[in-house]
Amino acid sequence: MGLLTKLAQEHHVLLSGSLLAVPKDERVTAARYLAHHGHWVHADVIEGSFRGQPGLSLTELEQLETVANVLDIHLMVDDPIHAIRTLPIWPRRLTVQLRNLGEAAEVMDVGRSMASEFWIAIEGLRSHDLEHLKNLKPDGVLVMLTPPGSAGHAADLGRLGTVRAVDTAHLSPGVDGGITPANLPIAASAGVRYAVSGRAFIHELSQEMPHVGSITT
Repeated sequence: MGLLTKLAQEHHVLLSGSLLAVPKDERVTAARYLAHHGHWVHADVIEGSFRGQPGLSLTELEQLETVANVLDIHLMVDDPIHAIRTLPIWPRRLTVQLRNLGEAAEVMDVGRSMASEFWIAIEGLRSHDLEHLKNLKPDGVLVMLTPPGSAGHAADLGRLGTVRAVDTAHLSPGVDGGITPANLPIAASAGVRYAVSGRAFIHELSQEMPHVGSITT
């Protein structure tokens, strides 16, 4: 068991492995390994103005049907309703990146027809956003600690203030971006109970599972 996994268990954080950090031809194998060991599988679909790196294709998503019970599809797209309607599988959780919460209610209605859980992903909170989120009542709020869709950034721990606000509002908070053994306990102390990790977590997996190749950048 790797250090990140141990820390997640100690701090009661559900850990999710981001498949973006896995070579394409090994993603299905890694997803099955994650699911078998009690972790979630995080699959990013990145398009349009969010595109800082390639996300998973619809074909790759279809290949994840066997782990759908722990699959979190994270849509970072300009037209989330269209993207939801074209998904080839029904994941347990659907997370949609929103810059404007004004469109959230319609997106949620469509999203909940595809997934049993609907989360909203945000980078920060404006003054009225928290009240809006409380009225929407998503199943959780994923706070991005790095710019959505972009690789190679360290976690901005200043955004844990947003996590604390979400937790205080009794909205289940998660984090995504740059999670490592060094900062996971800090995130947990802010109220995080779900954390997505890419390179740090997949590096640990590659030690336990040698046929998963080197991580991507």
